[in-house]
Amino acid sequence: MNSVAGLTDGSMSGGIYRVRDSVPMIMTAATDAGWSAAVVEPAERTAELYDHLALALDLPSWFGRNLDALWDVVTDLDRPTVLIMEDWTRYARARPGRWQLIMELFAERCTRTPPFAVVLASAEPLHDRSKETSWNSD
Repeated sequence: MNSVAGLTDGSMSGGIYRVRDSVPMIMTAATDAGWSAAVVEPAERTAELYDHLALALDLPSWFGRNLDALWDVVTDLDRPTVLIMEDWTRYARARPGRWQLIMELFAERCTRTPPFAVVLASAEPLHDRSKETSWNSD
């Protein structure tokens, strides 16, 4: 299944998920389940991605806009949080090496408490259906 159903029934846990649900649907499901949710707008350049992350997480202007600063921010979160990466494929295609590093950082954060999740939202079909994941694993 490829949806946010696990948010509404409480079965969602931290992790990185690729879904085709609309961003408003994901946001509603996440907040209804008690998660703090933030939408990260699409980006193609690294500086732009960090700007969008800073805006989504309401970070101060002095946020360092690098991997170390991002790690500090996401490990300081004090409640369950989901980042909804809108149209994530733009950045992943434009900067694949940097995208991999950011996803590794997020994956490591997902192993800690409080719960943390990243939703890779895209209306674009996912080419390899075997790699699709969802909020609900049934």
